[in-house]
Amino acid sequence: MKRAAFLMAGTFALLAAVGNVEASPDPENTDVIIVPAGDKFLRWDGQVGRTYFIQASDPNAPLKEWLWMPVIESGTGVEITHEILTTADKAFFRLWFTDDQPPGGTILEDWDADGDGLSNEDEIELYQTNPLDPDTDDDGLLDGAEVSGGTDPKDADSDDDGLTDGEEVSLGTDPNDPDSDDDGITDGGEVDEETDPADAGETPLAEWFVLTGDFGKDEVKKRNRTLTIPQGERRLILVGIASEEYVEGWTDPATAPDYNDKLAWSIKPSEGSPSSGTIDVNARHVSWLAAEAQGTTFHGFDPVHFEHDSVLQAPESSSLTIEIELSATNVGDGLLPSTVVVAVMPLEIQIRNPLWVSTDELKVAKWEKAWDSVGAFRQDFIDTYVGEELDRFRILVATDELPAPFDQFFVETTGSSDEHDDTPTKVVLQPDPAGAGFSSDGYVSQPMILVSDAVDNTFNNADLVDDQTHIVALGSQVKFRVSALDGSIGAELPVVARGSVNVRSVIVTPNGVIDEDLGLIALNDIELAREIYAQIGLEVFGDVQFVEAPDDDDVDLDDGLLLDTTTTLGTLSTEALGLLNALGTPGDQSDVRVIYVSAELLTGQTQSGKARGMAFPFGWSNASNFQRTILVSFAGHGEAVWAHELGHVLLNGAGDVNGHYSESGNLMRSGVSYSRDAGSYTTNTRRLTEGQKTTIYGAGVIEVYP
Repeated sequence: MKRAAFLMAGTFALLAAVGNVEASPDPENTDVIIVPAGDKFLRWDGQVGRTYFIQASDPNAPLKEWLWMPVIESGTGVEITHEILTTADKAFFRLWFTDDQPPGGTILEDWDADGDGLSNEDEIELYQTNPLDPDTDDDGLLDGAEVSGGTDPKDADSDDDGLTDGEEVSLGTDPNDPDSDDDGITDGGEVDEETDPADAGETPLAEWFVLTGDFGKDEVKKRNRTLTIPQGERRLILVGIASEEYVEGWTDPATAPDYNDKLAWSIKPSEGSPSSGTIDVNARHVSWLAAEAQGTTFHGFDPVHFEHDSVLQAPESSSLTIEIELSATNVGDGLLPSTVVVAVMPLEIQIRNPLWVSTDELKVAKWEKAWDSVGAFRQDFIDTYVGEELDRFRILVATDELPAPFDQFFVETTGSSDEHDDTPTKVVLQPDPAGAGFSSDGYVSQPMILVSDAVDNTFNNADLVDDQTHIVALGSQVKFRVSALDGSIGAELPVVARGSVNVRSVIVTPNGVIDEDLGLIALNDIELAREIYAQIGLEVFGDVQFVEAPDDDDVDLDDGLLLDTTTTLGTLSTEALGLLNALGTPGDQSDVRVIYVSAELLTGQTQSGKARGMAFPFGWSNASNFQRTILVSFAGHGEAVWAHELGHVLLNGAGDVNGHYSESGNLMRSGVSYSRDAGSYTTNTRRLTEGQKTTIYGAGVIEVYP
């Protein structure tokens, strides 16, 4: 007689008879032994020449999960007995045996009874694999080969990608990597869609994970899959259900108990909240009626009701793992299966040539090609992308099919001020072939832009559908929301500033009296400049100060301010220098100062003999202490003068002619930047170019953010 003691923790399920065992042994070389309550011994007859192994029922899953015990016994024709230490009411054991014999001189522990490359002792003590089955998990690979290759010999699909480890070895994919070619689709998902899981050049647009409950009556069918969202990327996840019970045999749910299949799904991200659901198809009859009326089809199923939709995004610095678990039970009839479909679709906000903006930041459009060669405003400038318009963006969902209402997004902006909060507008996504400048396989929106003022925002904005312009300010958030998500955000991107400049506006008045009307004009100038320079990511900060007109014999502002009596650019008049000297040198040379005077500025430097503004960015021989200073007149004041003169300082005098530019519609074009006609796109010039942006950021005048 041999004895061995086992400590069995937990409480075992108490079954009335062996006939109630849920998982009776399948192989012929096993027996179930029940140790009755109060008995402390496991006993069996040890037949001569037979080798025995023991499994104990897991107390946490009685008769469903089994644990290998560290016991290998050789039969000698007498009863074998092992003592058991347990508090259970009844314990269950499974006895495995083989009549094969070990090679001569080999002890039972070192013998490899099933020829899988692992010794009996290693199988039961190290790996909990079956010492009498060379492929414990039935995945086509020997247990020893799995241990050597780093896969789990007890898990047929070690990486949960929908393919067995053996299938992966045959395909040349990595059984420890759910996405062997790192193309964003699992190996199993690629096989499902008939693309090569080892070739990143062959990639389905989306991941489809389908489970149909087509087992026999009341049998549960399960599928698991582990997906990885690459860092910074987003996925739109849809869970749809279909059932042949609805199509073929539905009557009244209250009187049709045979039509009640069960479907369950679970989505568990490695970060964030999980979601799950259990569905009795009886409860979805009305939903399928509605889906059928709407013609909702999905991945070949018709009709389909959607149980769940969400958007998951991986952090910018790491990937996000998602575990998906599905189950289906064909209840009652054993026929008319029901199906759960999970689609995982890449969701992108595509920015065409983002240049100095990262792929997860939007910027305000410059519209530098908004005018044609004769100065007329182009009506097609948003839709035509032929290498000219670099600030466009689109919404893309990479999929071959996107049923309503998931083909509709709302775009809205919120942020720095009420004036730049854009009313949510609907954007409908359509199937689109690849277009110039955009990668557009899947469902895409029209090209869109962000604008900084209300005049621009009126373009293509007659209604709230397919709006192509959205008003923002620097610091705004642009939110993209799937219309079916009841307000939850599918994506949210910032509009980020890249630099800043501080401007102090000084208004010269008699005795320094505060004039609210003049102050309002100055504040409006600052706001307009903020809108214009947002096009290049530059924040304009400003304030307004009132000062007293200087008491100086050389300065008489009653007849205006004499700038220069000559035609020589670069020399200021005695009166202009007197005013600047009276006000003093700017205390902080990193700032820009704007000085307003209440009368027309007189000058001999323009064809008309008058100027509304003048900036000192460079080369003024007798005004070197007043670089970064601007003079502006309130008389004949045009709404873009202040911003135009600020451009001369920021560009440090760069331009085609005397610091000006020749392009139609450019802020820095001479003579036309002063129009009061806010409704005219051809003369209301507020545009900057990519080249001007580059010059401004390299001129050393502004603070550039890292």
